[in-house]
Amino acid sequence: LFQPIVDINTFELMGYEALTRGPLNTEFETPLMLFALAEETGLVFELDRLCRKRAILNAKNIDPNLMLFINTLPTSIQDPSFRGKFLKEILNDIKLAPENLVFEITERSAIDNFPVFKEAVDYYTDIGVAIAIDDTGAGYSSLESIIELKPTFLKFDINMVKDIDKSFIKKEMLKTLKAMAKNINAKVIAEGIQTVEELHTLREHEHPPPDLLNA
Repeated sequence: LFQPIVDINTFELMGYEALTRGPLNTEFETPLMLFALAEETGLVFELDRLCRKRAILNAKNIDPNLMLFINTLPTSIQDPSFRGKFLKEILNDIKLAPENLVFEITERSAIDNFPVFKEAVDYYTDIGVAIAIDDTGAGYSSLESIIELKPTFLKFDINMVKDIDKSFIKKEMLKTLKAMAKNINAKVIAEGIQTVEELHTLREHEHPPPDLLNA
């Protein structure tokens, strides 16, 4: 599935986030259950690789001028078989430039070997691929790691967005995140806005250049 990402002020379509789903009408349709099973059977790495590959191939009919956001585990971004010739060929197949590809690293996952992980991230950013930190505000990664990675996007976790209009603490967390994003020249994406009140609250905190949001 592909979820649109739009500009918070103009509602212009900026790109899509690829979302993985398992077999329809089964308990494994949700990615949480699917990856839980993969973890139990020692196949998380293989499943994550497959999801990345299918996300790119299934984006073939999407406007190549838009951004494509793909989730990946910290361990999987080091996958040597997903680099070089393979990545170039798969992007050429759907006519997507590396500059329009964004890998989302979830903050919920710990990064065990940061130097090795950083080296893998540098490979992708050197060829133009952007990095997003997913679930910011709901995970365990240190702020130092975010600063070191210098991601292009910081995604404000959906649980922080929910009822933000009613929560002083969530509003303050958003202010902190936006200040950090400004320091590293990143944009903030608010995940899963559901109400007009949430939208208005987020727009009140908006400063140029426009941020993005998931609609």
